[in-house]
Amino acid sequence: PWPFVDWGYKARDGRMDLPALLHLLAALRAMLRWKALLGRPPEAAWQRQEKRITAALRQALRGRTLAYHEAVLAERVGLVNSCAAAKTALRHLKACFPFDARAPRLRDPTVASAAVATPYFTHFSIDVIIRAGRTDAALDLWRHGWGWMLSQGATTWWEVFDDRWSRCHYWSGSPTWQMTRRLLGISPVLRDGRAAVEFEVYPGSLQRASGAVPAPGVGLMHVQWVRQDDRRLKMQIDSPKPWRLAIGREVKPQGAGRTSLELALTSSETSFRVGG
Repeated sequence: PWPFVDWGYKARDGRMDLPALLHLLAALRAMLRWKALLGRPPEAAWQRQEKRITAALRQALRGRTLAYHEAVLAERVGLVNSCAAAKTALRHLKACFPFDARAPRLRDPTVASAAVATPYFTHFSIDVIIRAGRTDAALDLWRHGWGWMLSQGATTWWEVFDDRWSRCHYWSGSPTWQMTRRLLGISPVLRDGRAAVEFEVYPGSLQRASGAVPAPGVGLMHVQWVRQDDRRLKMQIDSPKPWRLAIGREVKPQGAGRTSLELALTSSETSFRVGG
């Protein structure tokens, strides 16, 4: 019945609904990318729409003090700097329950309030925070938010930070994939139309991490890394089958069994990659 952005969200009166349009732009770009991957010519009309919406949003964002949802989603489509978006996201989340125990809870899905936060939208906001190099802040948010749920007796993640909504909701599982992709550092990617695996670690102050992740066409890969110093990580990957390592656009075939890699600090100094 309305363009959903988040529980508690309401568009600013009398203005463009920027978060809804930013979602639309992301979806439109994804459709055009799928067209390219499938070898189908993109319709010129949709390409014109993408350019028109991008230009309109860039103009609307210029000189505007962005709210939480606006900043986070604008960063996702490359219209706002990640550091600025992360700063806005952190300021908002830290002022909301349960990160601030004095803040109001989101009691009712009909309530619109700029003073609440949901687990769902952290799929976007905490990922921005990590990619901006604020991994320790993300760890703190996970401990206080999802840790609060655990302290209330939760055995599955609740839909919102309140016990009167759904008590088993996959929309609340953002820490799982963010730990996998950003802390453990493993991401499936497509290269030459085939599956490959890329590694990029955002460790913050963590000294080590380990886990098992299903990789396309390979099965369960066991990954662990240990920090060597401020600029290097040593990683080991155990794979049941041969796999392909993506380093930028380059692909290097790897055999089954154990592979050792060294990851170096990137030029942004927020993450570690193979070859730096």
